[in-house]
Amino acid sequence: MCNPGVPAERRDVSELEARRLAALTGDGPAASAARKQIVNDVATLRHGGEMKSYIDLLFLTLIVVLCISKIVTN
Repeated sequence: MCNPGVPAERRDVSELEARRLAALTGDGPAASAARKQIVNDVATLRHGGEMKSYIDLLFLTLIVVLCISKIVTN
């Protein structure tokens, strides 16, 4: 498997932590702002992990293409 940069365990823990914190904030305008911040933090972690996964896939694809081109030219 490709290393997405942010391990799946860390994302799972952050999502569980986000749910726990969202439950603790309660109601009201301050709670709404806190929930938005939590959602933004989790989304940032997820986006970063996805980008690193795509970069890993790009490099693996380049390696495969280079290997195939080497085989074909011989």
